[in-house]
Amino acid sequence: MNQLQGATVKLALSGDSIVLRGAQKGNNPPPERTLGLAYIQAPHLGNAKKNMADEPLSLESREFLRRRIAGKVVKFVVRYKTPSGREYGSVYIGPNLIEDDMSIKLVHEGRAKVTDQARNKLNRSDVNPDEADLIDRLLDAEQSARESKRGIWDPSPQPSRPRLTAFDDDA
Repeated sequence: MNQLQGATVKLALSGDSIVLRGAQKGNNPPPERTLGLAYIQAPHLGNAKKNMADEPLSLESREFLRRRIAGKVVKFVVRYKTPSGREYGSVYIGPNLIEDDMSIKLVHEGRAKVTDQARNKLNRSDVNPDEADLIDRLLDAEQSARESKRGIWDPSPQPSRPRLTAFDDDA
């Protein structure tokens, strides 16, 4: 596992992606980084410029994450990077690295699901034990959410509230 680091959560971009702010050094603004939560996928938020609607429960997933971690000091670890440089990791909202894993909380509440990439990784012989343990815990959390029909696993979910976005064309 990579090194455990600390940061303040600036904001939740979506139900599975956050912006972290490091410590300020001198007169420079504090460094920021975007971190996707490893091995999970929340419903996608829409994009007005591309005329894409929000997926069901996307706003609720982001709000669930935002309420729990925005403005808080957290511990995080980068687990992997994509070829484009995007980072994915685990975020911990307390001292217990198992019970306080935000990804597991999101999946357990039905606010996100385990990715196919994670499922496929378990079948590979080169997966390290720490990663395999995390994926197993995520799959257990997802099974619990499915059985209890929570969040995205509810067969009759409440529709997301409409999101109002105003664009000023004069800019």
